[in-house]
Amino acid sequence: MEDQGAQLAKQLLSSGWEVPKILENFVKPVFIKNSKIQNAKLSSGKQIKKRVLDFEDMDESWRGEIMQATSILQWCISQTKPSEVESILGLVIPPILSLIDDYDVKLKTCGVSILEHLLKLVDSETFRRSGLGEALSKCLTYLDEISYVTLIRVSFSTIISLVSLIEPIGTEARYLKYDKILSDNIVKGLTFSGDKLAIRRVLLEQIPRICEELGIVTVKYLQDLIQALCTTLEIFLIVSNNEEILDLHISAAKGLEKIITKCWSRIAQYEGQILKSVATSWYHIIQLEQNDAETLSDYFKKNIGLLKTTLQKICYLLKLACENNHVFKVCRLILI
Repeated sequence: MEDQGAQLAKQLLSSGWEVPKILENFVKPVFIKNSKIQNAKLSSGKQIKKRVLDFEDMDESWRGEIMQATSILQWCISQTKPSEVESILGLVIPPILSLIDDYDVKLKTCGVSILEHLLKLVDSETFRRSGLGEALSKCLTYLDEISYVTLIRVSFSTIISLVSLIEPIGTEARYLKYDKILSDNIVKGLTFSGDKLAIRRVLLEQIPRICEELGIVTVKYLQDLIQALCTTLEIFLIVSNNEEILDLHISAAKGLEKIITKCWSRIAQYEGQILKSVATSWYHIIQLEQNDAETLSDYFKKNIGLLKTTLQKICYLLKLACENNHVFKVCRLILI
């Protein structure tokens, strides 16, 4: 069911209002009214001005106004064609920045989600000309705080989309930004995630994409990544229908599969550690299938199959990467 903001925008559009006019009259005034201008400095030294939501002078009605305007903004962008988006950038970027800068998790998540959708509409040249690439990156950098799972997941997706859009393939700038995401967000995040398994899963989910971008350069972080992935695969899976743990195992296995593929020349020194974790996860699966087969949900059965397939791929890749006979013998038990 559509909320009031989306319904209003839909009614206006059907009445002959165009998207720029809707944004000009129902989004821009609300964010101007409830925000103030702050100075910000880019890494290049360039000074920019941005609007941030001002809570000091707001009454209780501000939240409803902002949420409705945000809904209208989101709906308008969803109705905009790629060929039309350049004409409304000046109307949508300021409120998106205000939302991303906000302290409220719900508003912040809305802002990042809207930005992610916008990035799918804008071509790289248009976005570079806007000069907002670095400003948006700066707004997203503090989202590595380990606090909110949904926000972290959508933020990673948006940051990766942003880098892919503004930095051409093969450039040093693209490599450096992906390297920073891996070192400052993922590796450090895994180090301090502790028993926050939902957050650890989000971090592990990013590894295949980042590793694909960085390739063999990922070896800089190989020890930390393999430690985190292997430790995750050894978490007890013998808990009937514990989907969170199963999903965590799958994310770790997929990350390990990609790392072996891209960093195979340095994998031999970790063969024992990897085999131990794969064997442990495999053992847990067998125990589940033998003891809880009748009580497992369809979701659990399906994803157990996916996990087993991924673990078998890891063993096959490990066999190719390592020449020692004992590796082949242990892998053969799982590959059968």
